[in-house]
Order: sequence, then structure tokens, then C-alpha cells
Amino acid sequence: MRRRKNADFYNANLSVNGLVTPAIATGVSHVFHQYVVRMTKSSAEPGGFYRLSQAKGIGSAVHYPIPLHRQPLFGSRTTYPCSCLDPPCRAVLSLPVHPLLDQKELNYICDTINRVK
Repeated sequence: MRRRKNADFYNANLSVNGLVTPAIATGVSHVFHQYVVRMTKSSAEPGGFYRLSQAKGIGSAVHYPIPLHRQPLFGSRTTYPCSCLDPPCRAVLSLPVHPLLDQKELNYICDTINRVK
């Protein structure tokens, strides 16, 4: 329940040009194990966005920086290139959404991210 409230707060308060928050289909409940945002065309380069969040003490993460077809487990077994998966892996970032975040921390995260131009 608290993760959903934190996600609702992010959805209502993050306002960076090119930042896409998670979409939730009508009639569906999301548990928000992760709160993953995506950078689209914007002046904010995703890697820079990650570095900024880390520098400001925001525990963000790029959970899956390497697409599945490039994972060592698959080695040379990939029979076709999936280069279309590379840009999304570079454009996503998970923000803290855990239930122990307090209002001050949520405000700080939103204020910091909203400064990205």
C-alpha cells in the first residue's frame, strides 16, 4: 500500500520534459516493486540523469543495463540482432519507492529530479 502511495506521489509531482512515468492500465493494481522512469527525447541524457541522482544521494539504479540477448548466458546463441533493445536499456532508471520513504525524502527526490533540464 505504501509503495502505491509513493508512486502516486511521484506521478503527481515529477515534471521533467522527456520523463515518462509508469503507465497503469485501468482496472489494474500495480505493486511497484520498482518505480521505473524512462527518458525520451530531452536535453537530459539518461546516464547524466543517473549520475545526478547518485551525486544527490538518491538511491536510483539501472537494474537491467544489458539487454537479454547480450547476456553472457546466451553467448553466441543469439541468432538475430536485437539492437532495438539497446536504447530502452540506456533510457530507464529505477527510483526509490520502498515503504520506508518519508514525505521529506519524497519531496527531495522530486525536487532534485525536477531540476533536470
